Formats: sequence, C-alpha cells, structure tokens
Amino acid sequence: MDVEKMRAGTAILVFATGDRTHAVYLGAVVKVEFSVEVTPLPQAPRTVIGVINWRGRILPVLSMRRRLGLPERSIATDDRLIVARSARRLLALLVDEIVGVASLSEQDIAAAGAIWHGIEGIAGATKISSEVVLIHDLDAFLDGEEEIALESALAGAGSPPR
Repeated sequence: MDVEKMRAGTAILVFATGDRTHAVYLGAVVKVEFSVEVTPLPQAPRTVIGVINWRGRILPVLSMRRRLGLPERSIATDDRLIVARSARRLLALLVDEIVGVASLSEQDIAAAGAIWHGIEGIAGATKISSEVVLIHDLDAFLDGEEEIALESALAGAGSPPR
C-alpha cells in the first residue's frame, strides 16, 4: 500500500483495543466482521493467534492485544475482525471494538518519523478530540522473520500464502 498516496484526503478506520484508540487506513479495509472462532496456527509468529475461514479463504488473524503488549483475554462476541489487505496478503485484525471512520487531510497526519525516530509498524498519527491515534501500517505489521514464519505456518496448514 502506498502510504504517501493514501495520506492526501483520506479516511481511517478507528478502533479501540484496551483503553487506547488506534486506526488503519480505510483504503486497506475490505470488511469489518463480528468475531468468530479462531483456529490456532502452530509455528505462527506471536502476533498471529490463528486462522479463520473467510468466504472460502484461510486468513491469518493478528491480535492487536498481543501487538500492543496488552493482557490476553478470550475473544468476546462483541470483538471485531477487520479484514484488510496488506501488500502481501489478506488478513484479519482482531480488535476490541470499532469506533468509526474519520476523514483526514494531509495536515492532520504526523509522519511516524516525526513522532518517534525508528518507530516500526506505524504509518503516522493523528489527533481525534484530545486523543492521539496511531495509524498502523499493515505492510509493516510483521517483520521479515515473522513474515517467513507465517508463510511457513500457513503452508504447513495447507493454505496458499496469499
């Protein structure tokens, strides 16, 4: 996904996990679904809690709680799955709740490097009301080693990698 292209006059899907609000670019979102049972995926990276069958496709499910280092909890019926497209694959992002959609201009978004030098997995940040909202970059959600581990785990589960 071309983050620079998406910044100008774009929208974000805002969600909550724990007591913090985060976002992804709406252009990457395919659908928001109610939570479903997740099948564990052996040998997957820590952030990947398993897989789901979504419309006949096997999708890895990534946990925002694990990514953010928050306490684990059982998947609740009111949790949501954000089905989104990264540059490499379709995936499902498990979040606590969907807050809504926000429309932004380029001036509304601070580049990740301006927030914290060397920050990974963050495309930028914006302010909604008085809260800073980090915008996650799905293309950088997993590092290179985690991508390789996920590919291997999905192949071992009999799933095509994309």
